[in-house]
Parts: sequence; C-alpha cells; structure tokens
Amino acid sequence: MLFLILALVGSPVVVSGGPEIDYMPSPLQNSDGSIMVAFERMTPPGQGFIGDIFVTSSTDTGSTWSTPAVVVEGPANQRHPALVHVLSGGYRIVYLSDETGGYGIFSAFSPDGAVWTEEGQVDLGWAAGSFGNPTVTAEGDTVLVLSYDKFFGQGGYLARSTDGGTSWDTDMRLINIKGRLNRILRHPDGTYLCGWQETGGGSVVNIFASHSSDLETWAPSDSLTTNNNGHDAMPFVDENQVAWIYYAKYEGMVYRIMRREIPSWGSYGEELLVYGDSHHATQPHPLLLEDGRTALFWGSWWNDYNESDVMMEILDFTGIEGDVSEGSPMSVSLYPSPFTGALTVEICSPESTSGSIAVYDLSGRQVESMSTDSRVEGVHLWEPGDNLPAGSYIIQVRSGEYTITERCLYIP
Repeated sequence: MLFLILALVGSPVVVSGGPEIDYMPSPLQNSDGSIMVAFERMTPPGQGFIGDIFVTSSTDTGSTWSTPAVVVEGPANQRHPALVHVLSGGYRIVYLSDETGGYGIFSAFSPDGAVWTEEGQVDLGWAAGSFGNPTVTAEGDTVLVLSYDKFFGQGGYLARSTDGGTSWDTDMRLINIKGRLNRILRHPDGTYLCGWQETGGGSVVNIFASHSSDLETWAPSDSLTTNNNGHDAMPFVDENQVAWIYYAKYEGMVYRIMRREIPSWGSYGEELLVYGDSHHATQPHPLLLEDGRTALFWGSWWNDYNESDVMMEILDFTGIEGDVSEGSPMSVSLYPSPFTGALTVEICSPESTSGSIAVYDLSGRQVESMSTDSRVEGVHLWEPGDNLPAGSYIIQVRSGEYTITERCLYIP
C-alpha cells in the first residue's frame, strides 16, 4: 500500500537549471544558516554524460541561489560529488573521476567555499581497479566515514579519516558484496545505516539496507523494494532521531521519490510517496535544517534525459491542510518558541464562534486536542505530556470555516 504524505511548503525551487544536465546534489548547511550544494554538470547522453563539479549557495534558506561556480573541470569525467565540512575549517568535496585512466576517487579542498584546490586521487589501499560513487558522513566530532563502490557490482566498501579527509585508512572494509551507490549515515545512537542499490542481472535493480554497530560487521541486508526499479538510496535521520531510507522508484512511467521509516534496526515502515510529478525525480538527498525542517534536493529530468535541473523543496510531512485560510479574520501567535514547559497560543478573532486547537507531530499524528466552547479568541496553554519527545509540532486552530496552522519547537 502506498501513502501520499508530502505537503509542499511552497513551489519547488530551481537550485541550478538551464539547458545543461545538472544532477547529483550534495547539500550541507553552515553555522550561519546558509546552504551550499555541490553537484555534477554533464554533457548530453550523445556526448557520453561527461561531467564537471560545481557548487552553488543560498543565504535565504533556499529561496534564491548563487550562480554556480566550477570546482573541478577538464577532459576527464568528474562525477558524484560528496560535500562535507572539514572539521578544522573549510570544505572538502570527494568525487569520482577517470583522470588517471580507470575510475578512482579524488578530492578538492576549499577554505571558504569559493576557491578550490584539487588534491588528486585518494589512496584507499587498492593496487588496481575502478572505484567510485563516494559518499562521506561525519562520525562524531573528529572522524569522517567514506563509503564507495568497487566497479562493477563487486561490492561496497568504506574507509575512515581522522584528519578531515586529508588521508584515509586503507583497511578496505567490506559493506556488502554486490551493492552500488552505497551511502552510510551515522545515527545519533552511535550505530550506522547503509542504503544501496543492487543489480540482480539485466535491469533488475532494487534498494537494500543494512546496519552496523562498529563498521566491521554488518547485519544481513533487507530488500526495501521488489519492483526491480529502485535506485539512489539515501539514509536520513530526522529531528526526532528517526531513521529513514529515501530512494527513487519507477512507477507509472516516471521516477518518483519514496521513503521508508526504520523504527528499529531490521524493521521497516510502509513505503511513502514523498515527491512526484510528470518529470523523472531521482537522486534524492534530504538535509536536516537547523530549525528542524527537512529540505529535499533532487535531480529533475526531462527532454529524453537531455536536460536536468537540481531542485529543492522544504517538506511538511504532516499532511495538515492550509497555513492560513484565505480571507481568515483570525491571527495566531505562539510563544515562546522554542519552549520548555508550556506553550502560549494566543488567538485574535472577531468571529463569535467556538473552535478547536489541535497539536500534531511532523508525521501527522495528533498528540493533543483542545475544544473551546465559546469564542476561540483568547489565550490558551498547551503543556506537553511527560512522554512527548523533543521536536517540532504543528498547532492547528479552527474556527468556523477558517483554519490556521503554525509550527513550534518543544525542548523538554
């Protein structure tokens, strides 16, 4: 069964568009709230899908984006960027390139996100072979973890760095024996989640996941799709520390973005539709923003794979209708936010009607309901129960035909 859960906060924003093929976004958010995205820009399929690496940034939470600036370009095929903060300062992009013949993993460094220096091929301990599709995640405050593939279909591997990605260990730790586009995420509880796609022969491609407590031993893998057309797995942990796997799935003649919850390791929730329209949507990369919201980045394809734009949207998974009903005479103020003990809900309304106040978590589950017998106008208090976790919540006020929803942040 497929559930539609997405409600867009606005219209999708073009992060980088035009006649080029812009694809494979890798975003991060800086301490000042700005967002930076690395992506690949490729030639059309008739010219071999040859790519270079670019970056763009936004200072208004994704509403507008800077003109893309090149990081790595040239006759080689530079693809699959993974953008990370360097723990001692600056940025590093790890990417795939055939600069030295067979495909290998390379890196580039920037102290400010503007001027980039190519650092050459990363030594991962292999004597020969082709490798690529890197993804990098932080392990605590001091270590980075790099996951990558051994081409073609020879498994997923990982390496660790204790110096911000300047060098990596050469232990060649095996994650799985057939996976491609292996992406690892460290959960706040200290364990690891890996998602990947696996080809069983021909065009049979499905999404798999596994978990590990130490990066050495991985649990038996679980298949998350069975229609032989799942791609681009990306693990994610939301503001409530719930783990998810995002992926692209081909349904109804178009790729759409799905996700499945992992409430506990080895168990998986229903497949949920996150985004889909008349164009192919692939390579989903969710980013947890500092305010607790989820920003989704993806590649949107059309024109027979001759064009692609990098897109972004801030998601609201509640499915709760409407921010403000058109023509509403009401106004709603929430304070303080963030709050610890009680939230004040102040409602101004000239309507002499009763109403209701409901509280939802970001999955759309109602956690509180308050009815007002007389006019809804006035000051109301919401005191969360002892077992309610920290996180963002949606306050929905109804009065007559009008509805207003507002968001608050609870920190017990």
